[in-house]
Amino acid sequence: MGWVWLMTGCATEDAPLAGEGTPVLEQHDAPASSPGGSREAATPPVTTDTGAREESAEPSETDVRRSRYLRGTFHAGVAPETLAVGDFNRDGAQDVAVVSVGRSLQSQYRARPGKVSVLLNGGQGALGLPMLQGTLRSTSGQLEAGDLDGDGILDLLAGTRWGAAVLRGQPDGSFQTEDFMLANGVVSSLGILPGTGGAPALGWAVGSHYDGRDFPTGTAAIGFLRPGSGGAFMVTQPTTADGKPLVWMGEEYVVSEVADFNEDGHPDLVMSSSDRPVSLALGSALGPFTFQPVLTTHARALATADFDADGHADILVQDDAALRVYRGDGHGGFTEASATVPPLPVDRFRVVDLNADGAPDLAAVHRGASAVTLWYGQGNGAFRSGGRLAVGREPMDVAVAELDGTGRRELLVAEAGDNTLSVYRLPPPSILEPSTPRACPLRVSAGEAPATPAPLATLATGTRQPNSARGDFDGNGHADIAVVREGGGFTLLLNQGDGNFVTRDVRTDLYMLEMAAGDFNGDGHDDLAAITLDPEDYPYPEYSTLDLLWGNGQGDFPDSTRVSRTGAFGRIHLVAEDLNRDGHLDLVLSVTAYCVPYTRRLLNQGNGQMTGVTLPDLNLEPDDRCSDCFAPAIADFNRDGLPDILYHTVELNLGFTAPDGGNLPVDGFQRNWSHLDYSVGDVDGDGTVDLLTATKGEVDLYVGDGQGTFKAPLRCDVAPAGAVLEARDVNADGIPDLVGVDADARRAVLLLGQGQGTFLPARYYTLAEVPRWVRSMDLLGDARPELVIMTTTGQLTVYPTPEL
Repeated sequence: MGWVWLMTGCATEDAPLAGEGTPVLEQHDAPASSPGGSREAATPPVTTDTGAREESAEPSETDVRRSRYLRGTFHAGVAPETLAVGDFNRDGAQDVAVVSVGRSLQSQYRARPGKVSVLLNGGQGALGLPMLQGTLRSTSGQLEAGDLDGDGILDLLAGTRWGAAVLRGQPDGSFQTEDFMLANGVVSSLGILPGTGGAPALGWAVGSHYDGRDFPTGTAAIGFLRPGSGGAFMVTQPTTADGKPLVWMGEEYVVSEVADFNEDGHPDLVMSSSDRPVSLALGSALGPFTFQPVLTTHARALATADFDADGHADILVQDDAALRVYRGDGHGGFTEASATVPPLPVDRFRVVDLNADGAPDLAAVHRGASAVTLWYGQGNGAFRSGGRLAVGREPMDVAVAELDGTGRRELLVAEAGDNTLSVYRLPPPSILEPSTPRACPLRVSAGEAPATPAPLATLATGTRQPNSARGDFDGNGHADIAVVREGGGFTLLLNQGDGNFVTRDVRTDLYMLEMAAGDFNGDGHDDLAAITLDPEDYPYPEYSTLDLLWGNGQGDFPDSTRVSRTGAFGRIHLVAEDLNRDGHLDLVLSVTAYCVPYTRRLLNQGNGQMTGVTLPDLNLEPDDRCSDCFAPAIADFNRDGLPDILYHTVELNLGFTAPDGGNLPVDGFQRNWSHLDYSVGDVDGDGTVDLLTATKGEVDLYVGDGQGTFKAPLRCDVAPAGAVLEARDVNADGIPDLVGVDADARRAVLLLGQGQGTFLPARYYTLAEVPRWVRSMDLLGDARPELVIMTTTGQLTVYPTPEL
């Protein structure tokens, strides 16, 4: 197993921390409860963060201002949204299970699937890379670990949008997903009550009504799960005395908790929904449940624990204003004990034990503020401030664990925006860290760009077609250009090496739609892979075929081999690349089909014969929106030495290349729909491939996460108004530049990269007509690529190599 352990700006045990151990909140006595009754206290103590000290923090230009108490950051899949802690491989060290939801297409017809993974702990606090244990058709952001079947091995209960999935732990540390679902609907609450006194463990889940179009309608339901005979599970649905379910099928926003609130040895439920205030359903030996009201308010979330240390189960209610503790009396009655007013909107809270004193504490996640707030329980139902930490982007869940064997508890935070699980040391109670939203790491240096140089050469190609390819077609050692002709065939722009070109029309018997150049049969001459149409089929692309036109090294292509039909109904793209590194040039073909584009990987068998496979659509939905086709991007995203493919269907799909050239699908990525152009490269200089999407005057950066996938996007203020930019190394210095077209101003735009995400001010190349494309190629044979611009009217202009 490869360990990933990133130490970042953490405090040490030897370094004293300012304000450590200084309580700042007044303590309050809780009011007495009324046995067997239910009433809300008139003036419960209220806890706020007023009076706590806020640390100053210098904003970071490249990252969220994560807490200085950060101990380590670990990759946790794409967009981890919930976590559970446990010793899953039984080696004595606490591991972490996560459910990551990814960033693929999500719509009324499609929910994102969930991936359940485990990060194993090496015993010293370093967590390994996520090991996939199961894929869920959807996820609702709920996960719990416990021994459901009593075999001494931890199992997992994971919420989905149509019930809870059971993943049974295996002796080897893996998990097996059971073929049934517990409850129904969107699971908002679930848990595992450990078995005691000979009674078996109880798993439970509560789901809400859901009528989206991505699944059959989910109905609200509550389910109980107990181990049965022969290793099977028994699933029951709790009902009232007249046989009715505890929730009706159309109830929405149902939340619940399970405990023995009246201490009769049978599980009870406290619940709330959009239709009912907080209510208690008392279980019995005979099975049916009896309802009794508890509060007049509705709850957004519920939790249960013994907050006042009197031996009775209490409840914690999150409403629109506060987190309120209601003290249980052991007979099903509750009295408000305290109210804690969060400093920021709470997206999720967890009951935890921060300081191992046995008193329940609280940790609350503030997603928009990238922060986590802590409160210490006082043992009387009230809380005092435990500080606030600045964490990574989009925190989704929080837990407490002791990972490194020192006995010191630490905070674990699932940070969806950064694809990370981060470990933080607990701060002093007086510390309230401000969070600084992450800024794009790309920036433009101050100053003025040099004047635009005079062109080295211009050439009227006579074509308005955008498609072209480059290669040495006449064997003279200089880069030539092939461009599609208006009336059929293509024109070769044969480079004489001194800035002059000789033109030649070739294969006018075929209509050309797209082409890519390379030596596909290994004879030392550059060939053309081309999408062609026979004259009688023009202009209908659905009759187009992929052909290999064999170059003879003298600027002609007398022979050809037909590979396959394309079935295209629109734009087509071809990219030539040795995908499996076997020395033979392969092809990636992207085609606009009847509605949704598809991409094929065509592997060269060594003699120009191609075998193809269609790549999977990782954003597939039942009612796909029709979309145009965009060129695939080829790069080694996971740094294994093999080029991978980022390709477009309705959204972007990322597939890793297997050693045999096959496809290993990874994930889909939903982008800003106004950003139709995308490109890839290590634009921020951190050693990982990033994704750049763009439209006029806008750039979004998806930073590579080091494992081949991308973090959540960041808007970058680097594009001049009107310019559509892409990442490409224009001057061959190994550093990506930003280059593109400002069609309204009829100019090409170039920002030369200086490394580490810094770019020189924009340079403009103004032309008489709108630029069609901007490329860099060595036309003079001096190993220095010139800047080549083609306009929509077919005018080719060559500029000197851009200098820093």
